[in-house]
Amino acid sequence: MIESTPSSANGPSSNVLALFPRHMGESNIDSSVQELKQVMLDTLGITTQVVDSLEWFRTQFPRHNDWDAWVWETVTGKSYATRKPHFDAYVVVGSRLGKASAGIVNLALRNQKPVFCLTDSRIAAVSAITSLDADDMASGWAVSEQQEIT
Repeated sequence: MIESTPSSANGPSSNVLALFPRHMGESNIDSSVQELKQVMLDTLGITTQVVDSLEWFRTQFPRHNDWDAWVWETVTGKSYATRKPHFDAYVVVGSRLGKASAGIVNLALRNQKPVFCLTDSRIAAVSAITSLDADDMASGWAVSEQQEIT
């Protein structure tokens, strides 16, 4: 499901991009990152390095200055130093997405990369999202097909 790389004595490790809503506060993001790490460890047995999508945007978007190029790089790009993909998986925090996050999820799914949804301390595999209101750039898309992982 998720390609993992050897880690320390803690077992396999994986880089995950957590897709947070823009309106989520810093303290909520911090607690959600910790929750996601614990759920991934408990459910999948994988230690994760979680990257906050808002921070990823702040640091990476200026290099591209174009939404499509940034989405493409986020999903298909590789580290210059290691030649490994930036991310092994993507996690939607909550069930609603903005346009850029929806683009990331759609491209990840098309490239057969693992996408998950984290809600109420439960993680589910995502297989589709739906546009509810394409004019609502902040939350016009929603996870529509998911299977809970136990």
